[in-house]
Amino acid sequence: ALNECLTLTDSETALFKRFLYKLNSVFIHDKGFKVLKQIQKSISRFKTINIQDTVTRFEEQHSLSLNSSQFIHVAPRPVYEHLLIRIQGSARLLAQTLCYCHAYGLIVLQKVQQSHFININIISMGFAARFWYIYIF
Repeated sequence: ALNECLTLTDSETALFKRFLYKLNSVFIHDKGFKVLKQIQKSISRFKTINIQDTVTRFEEQHSLSLNSSQFIHVAPRPVYEHLLIRIQGSARLLAQTLCYCHAYGLIVLQKVQQSHFININIISMGFAARFWYIYIF
């Protein structure tokens, strides 16, 4: 499930970057555009964490094994703490991304009610909603 989420994120991020590049000159001082840039930053930071490789590498190196004397060999405590810190950091980043998506949704609702750039706001809200959906599930 995590692998599918990351591949969806890669394709969505590529489209999102192109969309933001097109809007940069017109909406550079817009409040909503700044929130979109924050969404893009947090997604790129999440991708650099590469949590799936960290967990996979940990599973390969530190699997539980029973030897003939029935002792269990596990990894040292700092290794587990490091893994938990990485997982907590990525969860915090995802939570922050969801907060940005929610804040952007509120901004877009205000703009749509005022009839400002409705087509651009709807498209950008679609991006934020897709990222929100991908990270929720």
